[in-house]
Amino acid sequence: HCNLLNHHDWVQIVEIQKQHGDLPASLGHTELKTEEAEFEKIYNLNVIQVPTHKTIKRKDLSDLIYKNQYIKWKSVAQECLEMYNIGRPVLVGTTTIEKSELLAALLSEYNVPYRILNAKPENVESEAEIIAQAGYRKAVTIATNMAGRGQTGRSRCS
Repeated sequence: HCNLLNHHDWVQIVEIQKQHGDLPASLGHTELKTEEAEFEKIYNLNVIQVPTHKTIKRKDLSDLIYKNQYIKWKSVAQECLEMYNIGRPVLVGTTTIEKSELLAALLSEYNVPYRILNAKPENVESEAEIIAQAGYRKAVTIATNMAGRGQTGRSRCS
């Protein structure tokens, strides 16, 4: 018997191990080496590094760890409020419908209008419109991971 971790638990463990020095800071580089070996062994292909065309402008910020989920989502809601106030569109991804609804409730407390994509029946009809409006000024969109959605229907293949 083995206990499998969901992605969120795995990410938390990796982040904690990185903070305590149990993992190299350049974890992505370690993964690249693994993939490089796989390509060479399985596909007999060489891997080369391709430099970026433009200078990378993204700032890698420190990881944030919260005492509990409520404090985490309250912080996310506060950041959404800041982005809303300056007019920047925001897309927040959640892993469950419950988390998307918690964030929605917190945004309502801050009087931040939002649209929610979470595959609940009452939201399905407006999905295309929500997606179309997501990048506009002051748009706050909450999207729940919906991998595998639509797989419950019968297959047309026999």
